Amino acid sequence: MSSISEMYQPSSKLKLPEEKSPNVINIQIICEALNLNPDVIQSSKRSKRAFEIRTAQTLRIEFRRILKIENLQHLTSLTRLFLDNNFIEEITGLECLIHLTWLDLSFNCIRQIQGLNYLDKLEVLALFGNQITAIENIDHLRALKVLRIGKNQITDRKTNIIYLRRLPALKTLSVKDNPFCEEPHWQDFIMAMLPNLMYLECNAISKAKRDAASLQHQGEVFKVKNQEDIAMTENQKAADKVSAEQRHKASFVTALRGEWLICSILKRNEDEELLLAKLLGSCGQTEELSLLAAKFRTQIVEIGDNLYNVGLEELKTRDSEVHMFEECVSLARKMAQDRSIQELELYMADKDKIVDELYDLAGVLENKEAEEITDMQREEAERVRERFSCRTRKVWDKIMSLEVILVNQTEKVLGEFEAEMTKNLTFFIQSAKDLFTAARDADTRHYRRLSELVEASEEEQFQKEDPIFANDHQLSQLAATLHDGHQEFLLEEEAKLQIAVQKWKDDFLARFMKKERKRNRERILELNHFIDTMKQEEEEEIDILPPLQLNLEDD
Repeated sequence: MSSISEMYQPSSKLKLPEEKSPNVINIQIICEALNLNPDVIQSSKRSKRAFEIRTAQTLRIEFRRILKIENLQHLTSLTRLFLDNNFIEEITGLECLIHLTWLDLSFNCIRQIQGLNYLDKLEVLALFGNQITAIENIDHLRALKVLRIGKNQITDRKTNIIYLRRLPALKTLSVKDNPFCEEPHWQDFIMAMLPNLMYLECNAISKAKRDAASLQHQGEVFKVKNQEDIAMTENQKAADKVSAEQRHKASFVTALRGEWLICSILKRNEDEELLLAKLLGSCGQTEELSLLAAKFRTQIVEIGDNLYNVGLEELKTRDSEVHMFEECVSLARKMAQDRSIQELELYMADKDKIVDELYDLAGVLENKEAEEITDMQREEAERVRERFSCRTRKVWDKIMSLEVILVNQTEKVLGEFEAEMTKNLTFFIQSAKDLFTAARDADTRHYRRLSELVEASEEEQFQKEDPIFANDHQLSQLAATLHDGHQEFLLEEEAKLQIAVQKWKDDFLARFMKKERKRNRERILELNHFIDTMKQEEEEEIDILPPLQLNLEDD
């Protein structure tokens, strides 16, 4: 750990330049930091410089009065970036540096931690000597091992140290010279709250120290753990609820579950239901109607629950098929990509050999006049050039053939998936149809029994010449209206279910095809860009040879 300790010694003895006019990161500063010549003109040297910039892994731009982080998009291979001792006010411009494992922004003017969203591989983050007031926006840095954030403006010890419990890999921490460090026992609090921490202010944390700190702050630690457990439980419940709701919605039958289905049926002609119950009640048929309604409700609830279970079972099968399909497509893409990478690696190796030959040949011909170059040397140069061009064409043809194979394989797998999905969905729709038919049959049986009850009541009241029943067959008309409403509702829901199933299938296939077309376009553009770059580099490398055009008649 001594090496890290040495690296993290404060630069308090160093002073910023007296000239404080802001500077920008440009190609000249980058080249100087990488010990490259920024003023090269020759194309081959420019190509080599661009390659070294793209493949650079460490960049140090310190004491350069930099005000803003920018123009680093070509340094995509960087793993270590040092921008300490500048005037940087915001953490920006790091989106393309996804391979960074070490970032040093110490001794700047940063007020807030931000802009690290894409740096998931970051292991070391140094922010010493800034104006930061809170530790935030780093809980996604699951690989972060070292955090150096001393000499800032952090006042809230409890909130900020507890926040660091979200970083599972954190082993080394430096926070000294923050305002909260003036509080007594601040180091003990950190050792108690961060049990995985191994080094604090570059000093190893012994078991004895940690045990003593944990005992001193055991009440606060227990409280924090309890709050975290409660929060975790609540978050899990919320996530499970959302997941369940999404799954139920995706099953097409959420609104058809037992109680929901019967309530929806009865609500279709709610006024007529109430009027019929009132009239039959006046005839003394309340108990008979209640028994009949209860039996009907039980039957519909059971059918609705069966519909719901069939929908969930179909969803389980569908999810499995979709997962298998997507895994298959993903595997095919990875295999194609791996083979493309292999072809490119072979190409780059061959290209390096050819370029070496070009440089060797250029060295031989460099100081010769055109008249001094022999036919054999011209032929050799032409052979090398042709090999370069042929090798570039060959890798292009090979990679494009791999892409064509991938497209054909994807179309074949998609066809098989669509056929299997159609079969599964057809089976599900037929099962749902059978249950809807059972629901309509149950309603028909209910209507027949209700009609018998209605006819008996109408006959009895007609003989009594009850004025309420002066309109013949009023009860029968109400019962028929309810029956028609029930049947109509069930037919509509059956049709909606079929439409929803077909829409899901069409939407899924359309989304996949849209993403596939987009991927193919982007892939072709990417490959075209790569080949264009290779051709440009080929031309630039060939330019290192002196002019070889010589009229053969002059020989």
